Amino acid sequence: MAIKLTAQKKWIIAIIAVILINVAVWFYGLSPAMEKLKAAQAELSSRQGERDSLKKRVDELNAIDTVALELELEAHRIRIPQLGLVREFITELEKVAITERLIVERLSIAEPSAREQFLITSISLNLAGQYSSMVKYLTFLENHTRLVLVDSINFSAGADGILKCTIDLEIFAENFNPITPYKAPGRVNPFRL
Repeated sequence: MAIKLTAQKKWIIAIIAVILINVAVWFYGLSPAMEKLKAAQAELSSRQGERDSLKKRVDELNAIDTVALELELEAHRIRIPQLGLVREFITELEKVAITERLIVERLSIAEPSAREQFLITSISLNLAGQYSSMVKYLTFLENHTRLVLVDSINFSAGADGILKCTIDLEIFAENFNPITPYKAPGRVNPFRL
């Protein structure tokens, strides 16, 4: 039996078919595209925020007076004489202090000055640490291959049982050969028993 559709029923079926096609196109085509568009807009806004913060940071960095900072750094830089391996000796002083778990609070180096026919460099350093570490550090200075003239040593008790020590010493700033170090007389500690 053949079903006869009236024109009105045909229009209703056509409208329902068009609605179903629109719904299918929306769910399978436009909706994912709209979600991707929203994600892209969110990413764009976050990137613009990052760009604005980076631009602000670049402006802050450009506002810094680097010439003045370099002059200030140069004024505070420790000047270590190039003569007689003084730089290496000072590095060794710091390394041994770190090895013995001592804190180097201050290290000052004077310009080489003449003493008779030799150049002498004065070094002053403040250390903080335990007594046994201080003894090992002073033993290192005493047994060093280089002649180290200790002018003064001052000890004071710090907080929490930490000992503070100020050592003023002098070394010769020229003619030091590490391969054949000068064995100076008077290297024996007269206070040792």
